[in-house]
Amino acid sequence: DHSIARDFTIQRSILFKGEATVKSGKWSFSFVVPKDIDYRFGAGKISYYATDSTTDATGSYEKFIIGGSSTLTSTLSPPNLQLFMNDEKFISGGTTNPSPKLIVNLSDNLGINVSGTSIGHDLTAQLDSSKDVYVMNNFYEAVKDNSKQGSVKFPLSNLSIGAHKIKVKAWNLADLSSEATIDFVVSGDANGSITRIYNYPNPFSKTTTFVFEHNLSSQNAKIIISIYALNSILIKNVQKDITTTDSGVNYVDWNDTADGAELERGFYVYQITFIGIDAQGKTLTVLSPAGKFVKINE
Repeated sequence: DHSIARDFTIQRSILFKGEATVKSGKWSFSFVVPKDIDYRFGAGKISYYATDSTTDATGSYEKFIIGGSSTLTSTLSPPNLQLFMNDEKFISGGTTNPSPKLIVNLSDNLGINVSGTSIGHDLTAQLDSSKDVYVMNNFYEAVKDNSKQGSVKFPLSNLSIGAHKIKVKAWNLADLSSEATIDFVVSGDANGSITRIYNYPNPFSKTTTFVFEHNLSSQNAKIIISIYALNSILIKNVQKDITTTDSGVNYVDWNDTADGAELERGFYVYQITFIGIDAQGKTLTVLSPAGKFVKINE
C-alpha cells in the first residue's frame, strides 16, 4: 500500500469573526472586507455555530463569491487601543503573576484587520525588546452585533521576575495602524505580597477609597485597615470582606463615620492586612507597606 499525492485548496483566511443575536430563529450581521484581500473572485464560506445553552446548531454556507474592491467612503483614522493585564481594572505599572493574561480592547470605524492575508498587517504583541512577535489574529473576538469593536484575551506564561513592557500593534481594514504599550511587574513572592497602597481623595473629609496592588490569588478574603496616629498608637481597625481581582488591584471604600467615632483632623498612618486562603488551602496573612493620609474637617 502507498499514499497517492493529491493537490487541494484550503480556506484559512478569516475575514471576520464575531457574534450575532438570534431572534425567532433569524440573525444578521455586516462587516467591511479588508482592503488587502486577494482581489481575484473565488468561493467564500460562512461557518456558523449557535447555542441557547441547551441546544447546539452548526453548519456552513458556500454558495457565494467574494473578491474585487470598492472605494471606502468612511472617515479614515487608525484603530483605538486599550491595554490591560488580567482584567480591566489593571493600572499600567502594576503587579502580576508570572502567567498573566494580556487584554486588548479595540475599536475602529471600519473594523480591525485580523485576516492574516497581508504580511505585516497582523494584530501583534511584542514583549520587551524581544524579536519574537505574538500574532493574536485568532484570539480576536468582535463585540456581539458590532463588527467595529472587539477584544483579545491573550495568555502569557512563565515570565521572568521583574519589570516588563508589552507593545501591541493593530491595523484597521484600510491598512492604517496604531500602537499602544503597557508596563507591568511580575512578582516573585510565592506566598503573595501587597506591593503598593494609596488612598484617594487624600486629604479627605468623610469618605475615601483605599487601593492596594497585589499578586494574591485568594478569591474571598478579609481586609483589615489599621489606622495609627503618628506616635504609632492604634486608633481603629476597619474590617472589610472582599473578592480579589485578577488585575491585582482592589478597592475598599470607607466612610469615616461608619464604624465608630469620627477621626480628628490631622495626619495618620495606615497598614493593610490581607487574610485569605493560599493555593494549598492554608490561611494566608500578608501585610502591606505603610501609607499616610490627611483627615480634614469640612
